[in-house]
Amino acid sequence: MGKDRSVGEANMNELNIFSYIQKNSSFYNLIKSEQDIEAILNVPNSLRNFLKKLRSGRDKEKLQKQVLDDLEKLQQRLKTLNQYAIFEAPPKRTPALAKMLQEIITWLQEIQRKRGNAEGIAQEIERLLPDLEKEVKVLTDESCLEYVVKATKWEEDPSKPNSPLKRCREHLENLKKAYDQLGYRSKIFHMQLEERGLFGASQDFGKYLFEVGLEIDPYLNVPLLPASSIKGAVRKAYETLQPVKNWPPPEKVFGSSKSPEEGGTIGAIIFTDCYPVKAGRGNFVLYPDVLTPHYPEDLMGELDHEPKPISHLSIAPETCFGLVIAYKREELTDEILRQTLELAIDMGIGARTSAGYGRFKLTEVTE
Repeated sequence: MGKDRSVGEANMNELNIFSYIQKNSSFYNLIKSEQDIEAILNVPNSLRNFLKKLRSGRDKEKLQKQVLDDLEKLQQRLKTLNQYAIFEAPPKRTPALAKMLQEIITWLQEIQRKRGNAEGIAQEIERLLPDLEKEVKVLTDESCLEYVVKATKWEEDPSKPNSPLKRCREHLENLKKAYDQLGYRSKIFHMQLEERGLFGASQDFGKYLFEVGLEIDPYLNVPLLPASSIKGAVRKAYETLQPVKNWPPPEKVFGSSKSPEEGGTIGAIIFTDCYPVKAGRGNFVLYPDVLTPHYPEDLMGELDHEPKPISHLSIAPETCFGLVIAYKREELTDEILRQTLELAIDMGIGARTSAGYGRFKLTEVTE
């Protein structure tokens, strides 16, 4: 079901999580090689070392060749970074990073052509270095993660009527009204994460940046738990309870992928996406997390292993989510639905459930 446009969009001064992560991801996607990414992010330091060599008076002939070699590598990295900066710029606007890089490239070309005062050019480049460092630092995955986490500290504030969490609550209320008008019985279920949650880990979004994906609603500007994950978990719980409770067959409740000719049926239940409605621990919705990869299969011994922890985003513990569940048929009672949902969320939803992630407790049901 499409988003209700009566629900307020993200504020202009609110960080657009989707766009921000996409922008930084596109840099990593553009460069691809981890070695090249490291070299490009190290451009400010490389420039400093280059200027130091340029000013050195020792062994000028050898130094000149070394300087020119460094210069060629530097210019290539600067051009790649500039390509990203221009690619990511809004229409009819050149960002500060692109302007700065173009200026530095021009000055370096002047040195290469042996034109102008090398010391004067060095001073001009040095003047720009602090700003260049700030611009480049924003592209690192650590800075992006820190910035996004801080931006999702969503405290309830009456002076901010269009907060992300309020938008989500209004959206769920509108969805419930719509299903009620269509003749469904519908309820809003609120459930609270006991520990962290990881939803959409296999998604492409955010994977270039953090190596672990994340499910985000770009319109409401919040992380979400997709309806398909909820439905899968609830169906699994139902199939566990159904033989003991003598409930209707799962196909009758959740539907079947078979065609009508083969005896396939439409499900009796509808799940919406699950949205954060109340911030978690410390008033955060997103939390920084770390994944340490397992030993590779070809590893001979523990001493050969050099684990590289992967920083990524997860949902903050104690974050409260809400979703609408709508149903029509008589064979699905309120009690069956409640028991099944409670078991499903207790078993965990999303990635790393065996490590305690994605486990909820039901806190409220709105008729």
